[in-house]
Amino acid sequence: MENAKSLCRRTWPALVSFLLPILFTLVVMQGTVRHMLPEASEWVKVTADNISAAEYDRFTRDIEARLLYGVISAFGLLAAAASATLAGFVLVRLFGRLYGPSALLAAIVFGVSVSRGNTDQDLIRGLVLDDTIKVAQQAKGIIPGALDKLYDMINLNMGVGLAATAALLAGFAAVAMRAAPEDFQDDQDGAGRLRERVSFLTYLTLSGAAILVLLVAVNKVLLGWPQGVLTLGAAKSYGVISTALANYWGAIGTGVLLCALVPALISVKADIAKAAGARRADYPTQEKWRKESGLEIAPASAVIAALTTAAPLFTGPAIDILSALLKG
Repeated sequence: MENAKSLCRRTWPALVSFLLPILFTLVVMQGTVRHMLPEASEWVKVTADNISAAEYDRFTRDIEARLLYGVISAFGLLAAAASATLAGFVLVRLFGRLYGPSALLAAIVFGVSVSRGNTDQDLIRGLVLDDTIKVAQQAKGIIPGALDKLYDMINLNMGVGLAATAALLAGFAAVAMRAAPEDFQDDQDGAGRLRERVSFLTYLTLSGAAILVLLVAVNKVLLGWPQGVLTLGAAKSYGVISTALANYWGAIGTGVLLCALVPALISVKADIAKAAGARRADYPTQEKWRKESGLEIAPASAVIAALTTAAPLFTGPAIDILSALLKG
């Protein structure tokens, strides 16, 4: 029995490393892309008459947008799953095996409920995107049935994305919990707990930035979908408002990450200062203990954290620049 448990502990990383790429490729990536594509019967057939016509040009732009949205959605779902897993690990480590999973479940339920009740986002998207796609479908610029597929993917992306974001916020909250007095009784044990919290804070920040960047990117691609089938004048005007909305969502993402990171960082730094001063009266001795314990937060780390936090805000402009470079 013990040998079986030992074998499971040793082999599960190998199984995950082998099966996860297959799961991502065959289920997540193929599933999101196939869902967004129209049925085979609805594809425009290439003929000598339409090979250079505007009809075929609009068709290819429509398919391009669907593929891009499906691909970015797949990576967003992957990032969300990884973020929720990380948050669950942090919560279990800091809150224990009883309260950790309960906190994770409560956070996920909260995130899903927010995605279902956020009517403001539905209103903005409806006025800017949905109405434009409806008109484009009527004008045969976009293959009919796009909105039904779109609503399914939007609900999936927002539900999973916000659930993972809420799980990360729970992880930040767990890191922000101040240390108990008994945690400072043993220097080595206390320093180890503080190092763990610092590491968790770094991983949560990077993971939060990744998922929020992908959420902004998927919304940016979503808003750009009808733009390729509009006239030049209409596309230019539509681009102005779609860029403004992408920047708005990026600002929300940066604000959320900043609001989660700063209190947790202040709390960790306060506990480090408290641990350093527990048995050391003078500042040089405290500073030496910080360095020896690996608890000194370098300026470079602060700069990286600031850039990471700001990443969602710059996602929209970065996509615009990349798109312009690729188009030459």
